[in-house]
Order: sequence, then C-alpha cells, then structure tokens
Amino acid sequence: MNSKLLYNQIKEQLPPMEEVAVKVEDNKMNFYIDGRLEFYVRESGGVSYMPNCSDTDKVKNICGEIVRTSRFVREYLETIDQAPDFEVEGLKNKYKLLAQFNNTVLLNSPKPFLYSTSVLTNTSQYISSGASPASIAFL
Repeated sequence: MNSKLLYNQIKEQLPPMEEVAVKVEDNKMNFYIDGRLEFYVRESGGVSYMPNCSDTDKVKNICGEIVRTSRFVREYLETIDQAPDFEVEGLKNKYKLLAQFNNTVLLNSPKPFLYSTSVLTNTSQYISSGASPASIAFL
C-alpha cells in the first residue's frame, strides 16, 4: 500500500481537531496534541502510542477517532488495490471494478477518494467488455 496515499486519505477524512498537529516524518504520520507527540500511524495503517503518552480523555478521544479513520481508509485502499482493472471505452483512464451485478458495474475512479458522488450512465458504448447496456456508477 502506498503510505503517502494512506496518510493523505487519513488526513482528508479526519474531522477538524483543535490543538492537533499532523506531520509525516520518518515514514510515520505523527500526531502532536498540545505540542506533544502522543501517537503515530504506521505505514501498515496501524496506530501506535508513544511510551509516555498522556492518559487524558482528550488524547483518548482523538486517538479513537484516528484509529477508526485509519481502519476505514486502510480497508478502502486495500479493496481498491485488490480490485481488477476495468477499461471504459471512450475514456482515457483505467478504473477499478468494485462490483458487477445484473449489467450494473460499480467502478472506482483513477484517483482514489472517499465519500464521492456517484454518476450513473445507461449506455453500452462505455462498456469495453462488449456487455449489454449497463449502468455504471463511478466512485
């Protein structure tokens, strides 16, 4: 998994948090709360506490949010990595096929992003596999 993409997606998905600074250093995504390094996200997406981590409700709540977000983003990116490529005739980019059912396909765009708007198209010209007319949902 691309750690830069993982860290960018985690940062984008986190709600705004006051007094929290996020810095990517030494292949880790470090979280500073009130100027103090409390924990970090590893390249695997796991979260590690610092040995001298503060035992306050504020730190626990922030860490809980980061653990949830990291798990969600990691699962999403792993799903995209494992999905087969899908070419759409007439469009330059390759897509990832996430699901296909009854001539309906769910595709991921070339640039992964979360919480996107779906676009549905009913036409056979966009299906490179020669399938019958289908609905395409781009994520």
